[in-house]
Amino acid sequence: MDSKRRTWDSGDVLIERYAQYAEWFESGQHVLDLRCGNGEFLQLLSTRGAIGLGLDDDESSLATLGHKGLTAQQGTPLEFLAVHPGEFDGIFAAHVIEHFDPNRFISLINLAVKALRPRGRLLIVSTNPRNLSAQLETAWNDLEHVRFYGPDIVRWVARDAGLKVIDVGENQRFLTDPRSRGQVGRLNPALPAGSRKVRLRTRLKQHLSEWLTPISIRERIKATEDVIFYPWAEYYVTGIR
Repeated sequence: MDSKRRTWDSGDVLIERYAQYAEWFESGQHVLDLRCGNGEFLQLLSTRGAIGLGLDDDESSLATLGHKGLTAQQGTPLEFLAVHPGEFDGIFAAHVIEHFDPNRFISLINLAVKALRPRGRLLIVSTNPRNLSAQLETAWNDLEHVRFYGPDIVRWVARDAGLKVIDVGENQRFLTDPRSRGQVGRLNPALPAGSRKVRLRTRLKQHLSEWLTPISIRERIKATEDVIFYPWAEYYVTGIR
C-alpha cells in the first residue's frame, strides 16, 4: 500500500502544495525527506540549491526517483533516524505521523530531533483533524492511516523533544471541501458599504439591515459552517533544534 500513500494527487498538485514548505530550507543545506513518495519535495529542494535525500521503503517510488535523478535510500523512518544522529540541517515529514500509533509517533519526533545538526529544522506536515471532510472521507482513503494528531499535541511533543522557536500554521493551498471559503462577518457586497462620513446611527441601521436580509443571513451561515467544519485541511509544525 505504500505506493498509494502520496500519489492520490498528481505531482504538479503536490509541488504547488509543498512549495511554501521548501522556503524554510536554504541552498547548501542537507535535508532529509521522510517517506518521500515520488520526490516532489526533493524537486523543490533542488530548485533552491538544497541537498535533498529521500527515504522510502517502496521500491516503485525509489525507481521513480532514480529516473528523475533524485537521491534516495530505501528504509523506514525510525530505523533510519536511529543510526543517523546529528547529520541533517533539515528534516521534512509530510503526512507521516498519521501512520504511527502514539508510542511510535513520540519516538519519531525524538529521533528526528536527534538527527538534526545544531540549529537544524524539523518540519512536520499533517492532516488537520478539525476538518470534517478529512475526518469523514479524504484521510480514510489511505488504509495505512492509524490516527490523527492535532497541531497542539505535535507542538507539545516537539517541544519536549528539544525543538525551539516552534511555529504552527496552516497550508492555504490545500482544501478538502470543494466549496469556496467564506469569511465570518463578511458583509453583503451588493449592499452599500458604510462610510466614516455617515453618522453612527445611520451606519448602525445599515449594518442591521444587512444582517436581516435573507442573502446576508445565508452567506453568514455558510461562512460560519466553512470556518467551523471546513478549516484548512493541512497544517504544519516546525522548529529549530
